[in-house]
Amino acid sequence: MVPPDDGHLRFLVAFGQDQRALQSLIPLTQLAAEPERFIVTEEAAYLSCPAGLLASKVGAAMLGVVGRAVTTRNWATVLKLEALLGAA
Repeated sequence: MVPPDDGHLRFLVAFGQDQRALQSLIPLTQLAAEPERFIVTEEAAYLSCPAGLLASKVGAAMLGVVGRAVTTRNWATVLKLEALLGAA
C-alpha cells in the first residue's frame, strides 16, 4: 500500500517494538470506513485516510489509548527518515 504523491500527509504508518504491539491494532480494522484503508502487517500498520486524520476513527484510536504501544508517522516523515538513513 503506497500513497499517491499528494497523499503523503494523509497516510500514516504505525511502528511497534514487537508484533504484539502491532497486533493490538487489529481490532481497529472494524472502524475503517470507505474510502479509508487500514492494514496491519508483521512489520507495521498502514492507514490511508483521504478525508484527513481528524475525520478518521482509526486515526483517533491510534493516537489515543489503543495506540500507546506504537509510534505513528505520516508517509512524508517516513520518506525523510529513509533519506537521512541512506545519507548516513
